[in-house]
Amino acid sequence: MATVIQQSDLDAVKQALSSQLNPKLQDDLNSQAKGKHLVAPDQPKVDVSTDHQVGEEIANFNMTMTLNATGVVFDNAAVSRLLREALKRKVQVGSELTSDQPKTTYDVAQATSDGSVTLNGHASGYTVIVFSQPAIRAHIKGRSPSSARSFLQGLPNVVDVTLRQDPIALPWLPFFSSHITIRIEEVSGTGSA
Repeated sequence: MATVIQQSDLDAVKQALSSQLNPKLQDDLNSQAKGKHLVAPDQPKVDVSTDHQVGEEIANFNMTMTLNATGVVFDNAAVSRLLREALKRKVQVGSELTSDQPKTTYDVAQATSDGSVTLNGHASGYTVIVFSQPAIRAHIKGRSPSSARSFLQGLPNVVDVTLRQDPIALPWLPFFSSHITIRIEEVSGTGSA
């Protein structure tokens, strides 16, 4: 008994083949990406051919489906590195990022089949004031302890100053800056985002 091929017959077979091939196509793209970030800018191109047409009387027909897809691949670590570098460039002179790793996030805004990717990225971190110890030592050498304390307390973000002279306290600090030791302690919560 022969039946007439309906469009719904072709659509059902096409849907069944797509269900089988789409996951394999995605797996193939992911394996070619080798652990990098994969973005598929376009839907896969689908080519379908059959050995019989709609309306023909036939018991069976064969359908061949070919899926072709492209993807854009980029390195997540490289994107994070670029975001951290951009954040470093925004840090004010006299400050630096803390040793805590900056937080980076991004979203793919657009990817095109020519390989262009547009990302919306964000980086955040904490900064601290950088003190030039040689300059500070040079500035306070030979000063009285009270004058040195006043100068140090006037520096940005300085919370407290303790001066200690060894072996005995003198009315002035050493005249050679190489004989002055400075220890800076960061107080928790004093960095800025």
